[in-house]
Amino acid sequence: MSSKEGLERYKQEKLQKRREQRLESYYRNRNLKENEYALSDEAVRQRQHREKQEKEQMRRVKETERKRKYRKRKREENINDQRQNEDLNMRNTFENRTEKHRALKKLKLALPKSPDRRVTTMVAYLQNSNSPTVRKLQSSEVISSPEEIEEHKTSKALTEDLKTVIDNCKRKRSDDSLKTMNVIISSVSGEKISDNKCRKKLARKLGLPVRRVSRGHAIRTRILKSEKSSWTYTNRKTRSDAITPDTKKRIYEFWCKPGISRPTGNKADIKRVRIGPKTYSSHMTHILEKTQTDVYLDFIGENPSIKIAQRMFKRCKPYFVRPVRPKDRQTCCCKYHVEFKTVFKSCMEFRKKLLIENEPNECYSTPVYDSISDVVNATLCEKVDGSHNLQCLKRNCSDCGVKILNFLPCELDVSDTAEFVKWEKFENVNVNVKGNKTIKKLMLVKKESQVGELFSYFRKLIETFPVHQHRATWQNEQFQNLVRNLPEKQCVCVHDFSENYRCSELTEIQSAYFQKPKCRSMLLFYIDMHC
Repeated sequence: MSSKEGLERYKQEKLQKRREQRLESYYRNRNLKENEYALSDEAVRQRQHREKQEKEQMRRVKETERKRKYRKRKREENINDQRQNEDLNMRNTFENRTEKHRALKKLKLALPKSPDRRVTTMVAYLQNSNSPTVRKLQSSEVISSPEEIEEHKTSKALTEDLKTVIDNCKRKRSDDSLKTMNVIISSVSGEKISDNKCRKKLARKLGLPVRRVSRGHAIRTRILKSEKSSWTYTNRKTRSDAITPDTKKRIYEFWCKPGISRPTGNKADIKRVRIGPKTYSSHMTHILEKTQTDVYLDFIGENPSIKIAQRMFKRCKPYFVRPVRPKDRQTCCCKYHVEFKTVFKSCMEFRKKLLIENEPNECYSTPVYDSISDVVNATLCEKVDGSHNLQCLKRNCSDCGVKILNFLPCELDVSDTAEFVKWEKFENVNVNVKGNKTIKKLMLVKKESQVGELFSYFRKLIETFPVHQHRATWQNEQFQNLVRNLPEKQCVCVHDFSENYRCSELTEIQSAYFQKPKCRSMLLFYIDMHC
């Protein structure tokens, strides 16, 4: 062996020895390293993330299994119902299956032997519409009536024509073709298709993807709830020769102008109007800031060139604009108003039922109040200078209060024989949140108790409700006055926390919210110097 080969061999042995030493050191310290890494923040986050993913996967699997079992159970119930109906019909007609089999065999033997003659005989018999048997078969939908056959032919021809138009337009990329496709798909994908769950069958008939049909349903919904739909309905209310479309459009926009009308602030206040058979247009409700006569005079003052009567001006008013009512001025969306509204409604419904059952002279001193403002005014002194005295609102007045309200004896009954009523109130309820934690959340809970408990709670609420209502009304008036008289170079910000009037701290891991878009609502009122 030469010296060069010996040197090379020595190097290889040395490298092999170092590799063995490293492996020995790795296996000796592996458990220690793994224990240190298992306690690190990164390992804890990864374990939590894996556990969260596993729980989510298990939840999805359970939900899928639950839906599958539900559908299977429904199918079995439908099959059982059909079998029961068939068995019932069979029992009503035949005593057993043998008798039914013998009758069917006798019918087959009575028919001609040749298939052509047999078919001709059956067709001739079923075409006799005067036969009670044929009418019975048509009513049970075993065979189709002549009207149903004609309707089926019309539907088939209509489907073929639609498919022809769709085949000509769906591969084109022009704006006209796209609009045509949107109109056709939106017209045929309505509520009946969704209710009957035949969207896939419709897509197969028209030769379109299911997603395209779903998009047409979304377009249909968006159009019926748009501003354009509301304007189209208002535009149709007047004759075209009575007033020009430009004037009607200007009047329509004037009714919706800030300072003339405003949204109620309650997302549940939606006005809906019928524009076709089972077709409706909806819009958020607006309430007027002025009387309709003042709105008309303001419009005439701003547009002296337009000659229009007040009656015609009111006919051009949008359907979602209505005059303000007392409850619109004296209510807000806080928990006190919502709870008091539900309790007041339950109490008056129970009292109305008593008035129907009992004699009128027995309940002459306990009227049924129509609104919240009526029952509140009944517990206060008369207004002075347009408002109630602050001492009366705080229940410090000796001449008024809840004590002057009259209640029937059965309304305050809390015994075991008292009548039970259903009502709602706010309570702190334990709610499960992520991380296997339980928090208390204020929710409107349905209750069923004696009627005395309901009216006792009503008396407790009306004790402090007037001053809260006065405070809410005063704050709204001050805010409106501030916005109307806003100084130059100043603005008013209205921040919507949307989390039960609080800002919650982000407690999730950083990857759940870092570099992700977040939305926070804010209204900004300012004066436009260019107007």
